[in-house]
Amino acid sequence: MRVFDDDGLTLKYAEMLRDTGIAVLCVHGRTRHNKRELADVAQIRRVREHLCGSIPVIGNGNVLVFEDVLRNLSVTGCEGYMCAEPLLWDPRLFSAPPHPMRNGRYVTECREARLGAIRTAQEYLQLVQRYPVDVSFVKAHLFKMLFPCYETYPALHGWLTTFTCNSRSSCKSREKTESPRRQATAKASSDFFTTAMAALGEHLRHMYATEVSCNIDGPPPKRAKERHQNTTDDTSTPRERERRKAAVMPSDPFAEDEVLGIAFD
Repeated sequence: MRVFDDDGLTLKYAEMLRDTGIAVLCVHGRTRHNKRELADVAQIRRVREHLCGSIPVIGNGNVLVFEDVLRNLSVTGCEGYMCAEPLLWDPRLFSAPPHPMRNGRYVTECREARLGAIRTAQEYLQLVQRYPVDVSFVKAHLFKMLFPCYETYPALHGWLTTFTCNSRSSCKSREKTESPRRQATAKASSDFFTTAMAALGEHLRHMYATEVSCNIDGPPPKRAKERHQNTTDDTSTPRERERRKAAVMPSDPFAEDEVLGIAFD
């Protein structure tokens, strides 16, 4: 559940949900209208206290790195904590990695963090080959996991941008087929998936080798230049600044997407 502006309504709604017989309640500390603001962990704590331990309460919101999870658990007193978008940036988040990959829209990472992100992406590809999904999903997730890497190496970003995903390559290709036409379609889909995975694997190996041989340890030059420009007088309008920023930043397929790039229709 999301919280409401009215504390009383939030607590009553949590009560109502509990009384339906649910086994656990997850509370996201934002209203439906303040998606870009910090979550109100105090409201999560009040819900947890109001339910008096009658059901486990899981908190949600305000997480960039694993330390945020521990801090929010301490503040809210919840039995557990979850997050969504931060795991798209760093699927290793709950394992407390020494060099976390934080939200690329807000921070840049050192080379060790970028190398860790590439290793994570390589492990992700291994899992995808065991449990196939649509290649377009894989492409979107790589954009997210490797955002700082693509920001550092625009040519590699350009390669993935133009990488084609025009063939549906999912676990459906493993389903039993009846007609020769369906069998041919399934084989073509399977062949495309195998070729795509090989190309993406080689792409990640090339990225890793490039990163190892590179001497850029701090923010990418492009981002560093942006920060320098932001400290000087800028007479352009906010719209012009946003347009200029969009022109040089890598594309982020999840930036305004609440369904994680997946069409559920």
